[in-house]
This record gives sequence, C-alpha cells and structure tokens, in this order.
Amino acid sequence: IFERIQALIGYFDLDPNRCFDLVLEAYEQNPSAPGYLALVELFNPSQECVCQLVGFKFRQCASDGSDVAAPKSLYRLAAVMIAKGLLHVEDLYPHLCPTDPEARDNEALRRKWMEEKAKSIGVVSLSDNPKTKKDENPEPPELPNQKLGLLEGLLDEGDLENSERLFRRIAFMRPASHEKVAKGLCSHLRDVFDPLYEQTPIAQMLRKAAPNAKAVKREAKKAAAAAAAEDADADIDTAALSHWDVLEEKAMPLLKYLGCHIGQDVVLFTQICRTVFHLFSTEKKNVKASASPSHEKAQELLGRATKIVMEMVRVALMPGLTLITSNPGVSAELWGILELLDYTARFEIYGDMKTDGLVKTPELVLAKARTNDRAKKVTQ
Repeated sequence: IFERIQALIGYFDLDPNRCFDLVLEAYEQNPSAPGYLALVELFNPSQECVCQLVGFKFRQCASDGSDVAAPKSLYRLAAVMIAKGLLHVEDLYPHLCPTDPEARDNEALRRKWMEEKAKSIGVVSLSDNPKTKKDENPEPPELPNQKLGLLEGLLDEGDLENSERLFRRIAFMRPASHEKVAKGLCSHLRDVFDPLYEQTPIAQMLRKAAPNAKAVKREAKKAAAAAAAEDADADIDTAALSHWDVLEEKAMPLLKYLGCHIGQDVVLFTQICRTVFHLFSTEKKNVKASASPSHEKAQELLGRATKIVMEMVRVALMPGLTLITSNPGVSAELWGILELLDYTARFEIYGDMKTDGLVKTPELVLAKARTNDRAKKVTQ
C-alpha cells in the first residue's frame, strides 16, 4: 500500500503532506485497524509536520464558533501519536482550546458558583413565592475543553507519563473534578490495587464463595490480562517492588491527582481501604512479633508505612468519604485504618480537613453546607 501511495504521489505530483493528512483521517476513522499506524510510521513524518496537521484538526473544530469540542476519535489519534513519540504534548498544547486565561476565568466562575450555592443552602426567604422564584445563582455553562479531552484520551491509551505531564500543566482547571477524567484515573488506580487487593483475607474469602456470572466473567478477564502481562514481561518491575513501594510510587501520584474525587467510585474506595488496612495491620503485627535483632528494621518499615498511610488518608480517602452519600459500611472501612493510627496522627488528619480541605476545596465546602443543613432538619 505504501509503495502504491508513493507511486500516486510521484505520478500525479501530489502534496505529500496532504496525502499524509488523508492517511491520518483514515486512521482516525478506523482506530482498531493495526495497519494504519505502521503506514503512518512509514511516512517518517517530522514532529513539526504531525503537530501542524493534528493541531489544524483541533483548530478547525473550534473555528465554527458553535462548539470547541472535538470528536473522541481525534483525541485518541492525538494520544496515539504522543504515545508513539510522533508528537509532543508541549507542541500540541498551543493549538488546543480554550486558552489558559479563558479556562482560568471559567474555573473561577465555577468555584464562585459553588461557594455561593453553599452559602444559600438552608436560607429561607418568607417573602419569595417558591413557584415563581427564579434561580438567582444559575450554574455557569462549562466550556468544551480540548485540553481535558486530550487528557482523557491519554488516560484511555494508558500513557501515564504524558498524562502526568499534561495534568501538571492544567492543574489550575482541577481536571479530576470532571467526571471522564476522574473515571480514567480510577481505572488506572484499580489496575494498581487489584493485585494487592487479591491478597486480602476478604478477597480470598469471596473467591471461595459460589461465583455468579459476573464474578466468573471478571475472573476470566483478570486471568487474560495477567497472561498478557506475563507474555510481555510487563510485571517485572512491579514484582521487584514491595507493597509499600507500589503504594508510594504508583498509587500515591494517582491519589493526589484524584483527591476528593476518589469518592466517585465507591467500590474502588472500599477496595483501597481494605487493602491498606490489611497491609498496615500486618506491618504492626510484624513489629510486635519481631525479635530483638530485627526489631529496629521492623520499626523503621512501620514508620515508613505510617507516613504513606497518613498521606493517602489525608489527600484522598478522608476528603473522598465526604463526597460519598451516607454509607456506614464505607465509613467503617476507613475507620479501620484510622483506628490503627496513633491518637495524635488521627487528630492531625482531622485538623487538616477542618482548616484546609473543608475551606479551600469547593466540592467539600458545598458538601459541608448540605450536611449541616440536613443535620439541622433532623434535630429540629
């Protein structure tokens, strides 16, 4: 096919860049066909050429003035080009809409709307007729955001390195507050925790129970994924890491990006709590059972584990619980971890939530106002 394309370009004196653009369009519309990527690489395009062509597609989506959003297939194409090294995030970034100042203004409006809504909760005006009353604080329209769309595409492709690079650059937009980005982060976090969760007593007990159709399908999917990882030798690095290395190096960055939005996935939240409880309680038991020569090393490992657990609870688990609808089971899972911490460590976390999280994070401010209002209604 490549030889035929070369012959057509030469015979009809076609523009090679335009022909390459047509190949990209065909690949965009047929992402499951493996031959297109090989064809793209045979063109041996420069990064500048790919950037201009893909960037032009994004600009065209915004040029009509009706919608800045681009089709999902275009985000996937850009993510594949970035993952293959044919395109850099930094080069494509200036072509994406909205601009950073516009995005900052939109984020400021969203934050102000949440704060005003939190203040209005529980306020009743006797002079207003509820049937004719208009919403004085309407939610601001959210701008279609190509930068968030690209981040979603990178997460779907599993390119965590470039996802992290883009995440840091658009951190002011609070990307995890957008549902699709949060789902992508949760998906990768689940991949990190699944092997650790399978070692917990409750997971082993559930495996022994009579499986239903969903459980059988889930186990088959995990077995296939494990076999693929083994064939590709993808699990060599993970095997060399301890449990706490995996949590610190792989899970912690994702948890920091998610923050309170880990509460959007209650099942994942519960699995994380059970996994951390199992690992942390086992570590504390090892310290008690250790002999004198190995006691110092066990104490050092426990100190490191305590710091990691406190950081996970502070940045994600405690804020995430605030956004979960009343769920005693989930609360008990998190309390199991908190109970293992010292009294001073627990109240250090509580203090951070009270003076920082519940004041600076708009979603938590809104959740606090709703909780206070419901509590007042219950106690009346």
